[in-house]
Amino acid sequence: MPDLASLLTPNPYANDDGSMPQELRKAYESSSDQRVENIVRALDRVLLPVIPHAHPGTDANGKVLEHTSQPSHPLEREEGLVTAQVHNGRSAVVVFSHAEALTNWNATARPVPVSIEATAIATLKQKTGLIVLDPGTDNETVLGRTAVITLAAGGKWLAPWADPKIRGVITKLAEEYRDHVLSIELLPDVNGTAIVDMVFSRDSATETVVAVAQAVAATLETDPYVRARLDLVEIRPRPE
Repeated sequence: MPDLASLLTPNPYANDDGSMPQELRKAYESSSDQRVENIVRALDRVLLPVIPHAHPGTDANGKVLEHTSQPSHPLEREEGLVTAQVHNGRSAVVVFSHAEALTNWNATARPVPVSIEATAIATLKQKTGLIVLDPGTDNETVLGRTAVITLAAGGKWLAPWADPKIRGVITKLAEEYRDHVLSIELLPDVNGTAIVDMVFSRDSATETVVAVAQAVAATLETDPYVRARLDLVEIRPRPE
């Protein structure tokens, strides 16, 4: 039986034409150091893909075989939201900002407009914790668990690269390895990843670069606060 409460609740997206919201378009065009934060701030309505199940087939009499029907709304489906592999093979809930990006990703998928708050809550319940926005496009962005929690609860997101505690850890690492590395900084990448930018002198031995990069990665991995806040990170050693 249909959920009468949901049927009687006005649909806030009844007139949604599937185009990209203007505020999100502006966020996509932001400078790289502010882009991800502006995206999180701008997100409101997203499109969730609903991928149709294969036809169950028919019997000898042409009758459709028994099968379990699924709700039409993605938030009500038992199998959960559609996911894709992203950073380091991890799974992220797939969302889109506009219908064209969704159909280019999967021509059979049906777009359903949903609030980012409801999507974020469902993502956390699904124990995925990550959202990938507009996968397969130039705007593809992965939102880590801290961003998803903020979108679910409301409030302002503190990006890991802007977190004073994490920056303090990076500063200590730069001091600890100052004899081997010229600088260590935490920078945002345009795709949502936090980059640990490590600059070495050009005459640094490969063994030294690898050893220091591994030591820095181990420190970040074993620090409980950093590990909880810095869930999308990439170590990038490079010459000066």
